[in-house]
Amino acid sequence: MSRDAVEATEALASAVVKGGFGDLPTDAVAAVKSSILDGFGVAMAGSVEPLGKVITAYVKDLGGHPQATVLGGGFRTSPPDAALANGAMIHALDYDDSLQIFSFHFTSFLLPTVLALGERKGISGKQAITAFAYGLEAAAAVFRAATSRHDYDRGWHRTATVGTLAAAAAGAKVLELDVQQTRIALGIAASQAAGIRQNFGTMTKPLHSGLTARNGVTAAMLAQRGWTADPGVLEGPLGFCKVFFGDGHYDLANLHASLSRPFHYVSSIRIKKFSACGQAARPIEAMLSLVKEHDIRPEQVERIECGINPGVMNILVHSNPRTGLEGKFSAEFCLAVALLGRKVVLDDFTDARVNEPAVQSLMRKVRKYADPEVPHHGGKGPTVTVITTDGRKLCRRIDMEEDQPWPAPTERERIEKFRDCAKRVLNERNIQDALELTQNLENLQNVRQLVAAMSA
Repeated sequence: MSRDAVEATEALASAVVKGGFGDLPTDAVAAVKSSILDGFGVAMAGSVEPLGKVITAYVKDLGGHPQATVLGGGFRTSPPDAALANGAMIHALDYDDSLQIFSFHFTSFLLPTVLALGERKGISGKQAITAFAYGLEAAAAVFRAATSRHDYDRGWHRTATVGTLAAAAAGAKVLELDVQQTRIALGIAASQAAGIRQNFGTMTKPLHSGLTARNGVTAAMLAQRGWTADPGVLEGPLGFCKVFFGDGHYDLANLHASLSRPFHYVSSIRIKKFSACGQAARPIEAMLSLVKEHDIRPEQVERIECGINPGVMNILVHSNPRTGLEGKFSAEFCLAVALLGRKVVLDDFTDARVNEPAVQSLMRKVRKYADPEVPHHGGKGPTVTVITTDGRKLCRRIDMEEDQPWPAPTERERIEKFRDCAKRVLNERNIQDALELTQNLENLQNVRQLVAAMSA
């Protein structure tokens, strides 16, 4: 076994433990603050969804010791249970941000982990930002070790597998564990990692994020108390990389290379503009552009074609959705509502909207097909073609730089998204207070103040 392999878990734990707020680049701090604000917003929107109501009632029934807040729930419970509920609610609408180069929803478990342990401990805003950032750094390093998409293509949900290690790293940072304790936390987390893509389009996909956050909190708390686990869980012959990535599909030298260039991936972080699977974003943008330019009306459409990456065919899997959740993973539905509504909003992704006769009729005119020239991330965009009843063939695609998923929302769009989501729980005054506290998070003395504002 190479030296790189032997020292992989120790190197990762050391980077997490030794990193401080002063080591964070300005763009990383700004990105983390934007993600935290976005996470709070989508959590509040998710709290009033059926999923949010079920998970909130479930953790309330567990009756945990009140140390951490359930967002939108109006009560506190144990840190692991609060993390479970908040993680599921952040990902409930598939409206949370992502690190697109890895197909990875990170705020859905990092924010609940940091909040649950941070509120209990009373950490500062700087500490919260730092723990969040180094949890994400841990995830990026582990992802870099993979040399193929073998894990994802086999059906693992990376948010729930690699995410569990990242959540444990963030939790260890909040609790100020040392290198050995952090290695143990990673070992505990590795045995909790799970989540399969077969459950996409159901409540269990968001549950993955909740379980990931809960597991990260549990791993850090157990490691702090002296629990034992293998301290070399990444490189071990039966360890995380072997199990989840598979033989021949990882190189731990890449993990070290990633740690030597911290936060190099920040430009790939994207706040979502639409409450749908990220892979539907550029097709939606292309359709909206066509509708605006050509004033296309539904009755003028003969058919619609959409060429997407072959691998994305297995992500946008619902060609005939019947629920709002399935609609998030349906190119047919997303393109239909973009044309019909001339915009795509949070309230489009409901069971009622999916089953509207006009939507169903237009979906039947959409055909998606595999286009091997379209990369999985960035570069040449999926092509949307509208063939009209009078024979016109209108085409559009949204190209991006390599590893860039879709055009980033402006600051104004990000704030408006937060307001739109938060108004489902908070009044305007509370929204403004929460917004200002998050924008000045690095100056906050105690995160409890922010959590209280978000829970007013």
